[in-house]
Amino acid sequence: MIQFIGEIGSVTTSRRQLDALELLSKNTTLHNLLMHRDDVDKQQVQQALLARNNQKSLWDPSCTWNWSSPNARRLNDMQLAAVEMAMKNRVSLIQGPPGTGKTHTIAVLLHTYVNYFNAHDGRVLAAAPSNLATQLLAKKFVEIGEFGAKVSPICVLQCDESRHEKGSQEFNLTKGEVTSERDIFVRFSTAVLESTNLASIHSTIKSKRAFLVGPEDEAMLKKNCPPHHFPQLRSNKRQDSWVDFVNSCFRMLEKAARVFFTTCSGAANLQSKGLSFSLVVVDEAGKATQPDSFVATSILTDVTDATRVVLVGDHKQLRPQLATKGYENTSFGESLMERLDDFRFPLTMLEVQFRMHPNIRHVVSSLTYGGKLKDDPERVTARPIPFCCTSLIAQENLRDHVAFIDCNGREEKERHGTSFINHAESEVVFRLLEQLVHAEGTTIAVLSPYNGQVRRMREHFKQRAPSSNAKVTFCSVDASQGKEYDIVVLSLVRSSASLGFLKDERRFNVAISRAQHLLIVVGNKQSVIKAPMIEDFIALLSDEPQKVKRGPVKRPRSA
Repeated sequence: MIQFIGEIGSVTTSRRQLDALELLSKNTTLHNLLMHRDDVDKQQVQQALLARNNQKSLWDPSCTWNWSSPNARRLNDMQLAAVEMAMKNRVSLIQGPPGTGKTHTIAVLLHTYVNYFNAHDGRVLAAAPSNLATQLLAKKFVEIGEFGAKVSPICVLQCDESRHEKGSQEFNLTKGEVTSERDIFVRFSTAVLESTNLASIHSTIKSKRAFLVGPEDEAMLKKNCPPHHFPQLRSNKRQDSWVDFVNSCFRMLEKAARVFFTTCSGAANLQSKGLSFSLVVVDEAGKATQPDSFVATSILTDVTDATRVVLVGDHKQLRPQLATKGYENTSFGESLMERLDDFRFPLTMLEVQFRMHPNIRHVVSSLTYGGKLKDDPERVTARPIPFCCTSLIAQENLRDHVAFIDCNGREEKERHGTSFINHAESEVVFRLLEQLVHAEGTTIAVLSPYNGQVRRMREHFKQRAPSSNAKVTFCSVDASQGKEYDIVVLSLVRSSASLGFLKDERRFNVAISRAQHLLIVVGNKQSVIKAPMIEDFIALLSDEPQKVKRGPVKRPRSA
């Protein structure tokens, strides 16, 4: 009897995760670690992954990148320590709290590793749970890079895990088109020899390949399509010579490439290529499920002294998002980064932040990071609030740049949904926006843990909005992770004994760390202070900060 049916997501992704877990199961110690066995010997696990007794350090300060790119900036001490740790240890963790330059640090690590392996056959895989995170990392790598003799040849390949829907479209290969594709091949061959812009060549070939229909797909279509579609299918049949040509181009690209960018799931596409990798970096590792992380790391088939695995993220922000609800607080909802941190693997926390006003940073650092976060003196200054809402916040006797507005509103369920809304808080937010939107060129985010309240506030603003010189974004707290805005207004919604999403301290940490200049939180004080983190947040803003109960975060340390 079927007792429970839940959404499992993509079948392809699930198959890739299962394959990775089967590889993992061959190592009993790591299998026990993943399955959260209570009898796991933590010291044994650490020795199995780090292999400390037979470890070769790759760290050589002379091999660091030469910094001559105009878009480059030097690493601060903690960023440099993170790169050094990653080069020294088989498995290492880099924790990047909000605004600490995590992506920049990864890009420099990739360049440093490639420089070290200039005379070796060492490939690098950089993966992330989402396409957007992968694209941002690849963009940063190229942006700060200097593709000269020291790092060539480098080809950035992004393995898109999505299927090409254009595959069944008509593609008639004429003589003129063959000539055009041969021209592409000439350009491609020249680019390989000159180590120039291979990424654009790859994009051109990939766009043409999307229109091709393979023999297996054609057979399946013929079996399931009406007979009158057969002529079109015959016209779409790809020619063997064209297939050989495209595949040869891809093989040349893959052979020339030294740095591959892909989603964690997409890394499975590289398994069958026979390519050896020495370094795997997983970005946003705090949001990746453990099976996703193992899909990326399982590509390390030949483990040597030079093999490195680096998990980069912030497990103090949102945990992995699961397709089936109700398992967020189980071991499956825990990231591999969080689990390895529990097992005391080498971790460096980036401590210098470039985003938040010092007052906002003070609150975020005190609540979540044990007071460890510091301001970069060159990037973060005591800039004035773009537009000060004195009429609304002065009465609360609150610290500048961070404010809590007590709103005695009542939560209620959406009329046609399961989410919560709070009309009184929506009205307060609108009154704030009436003043804030006049700040020229300012970016404003209106956030809430509840999608229903996001929809309510967006409609409220749309119906009554004044002419605006600012860009206003309405989104959930979850959707805001990884983004930043000049001003953030947060509506907490809840006013009953049940706190719901407000109990998740990671979610609240994300919400209050998006703002650069001004953070305003709107909520029912009497209700929301039942959440310990929010109670401490309000205490920090009051004239009685000694009431804050939380101590330093667990095990802040550097390798």
